[in-house]
Amino acid sequence: MMELQPFTAEQEWNVEGIPVLSAHAAVPRPATLSDRISRRISRYYQAQCQSYLKYCRRELLPLAAAEYRAALAVSAPFSPFQAELSFQITYQDSHFLSLYTQSRENAGTQKWYLRRGDTWDLTTGYPVPLSDFFPPHSSWKRQLLDFAEESIQQQ
Repeated sequence: MMELQPFTAEQEWNVEGIPVLSAHAAVPRPATLSDRISRRISRYYQAQCQSYLKYCRRELLPLAAAEYRAALAVSAPFSPFQAELSFQITYQDSHFLSLYTQSRENAGTQKWYLRRGDTWDLTTGYPVPLSDFFPPHSSWKRQLLDFAEESIQQQ
């Protein structure tokens, strides 16, 4: 079984010396990078971490700066934006690693959540496509969408 530890990165952006956005990312990283599978998984999640921080700078920072300046103009309170990327392992054995990464963004009065799941074949080092978990030629996409719609209606 592959041992994982969090790889973390943090960044804070300021406007006129005032913090307007802080981002924290924690993604999985194999404890040892001694084989190609561990290195491949590590590269994948480090790239995801870097992409997330770039997204924060490119998309969230202008929104945070604009909201800060609007609050300053009317002497209103300003709450700095916060962004977080985290992960949770959902299944792990000697052949498979399944986990999700979740981003949570507090941007003023708005909150966004995005969850993305990955399942890795630890014998090949490649992600397992969702279709591999269903019989060939089945309508698995339709089944999942129907299940999601039913679940939403129940809630």
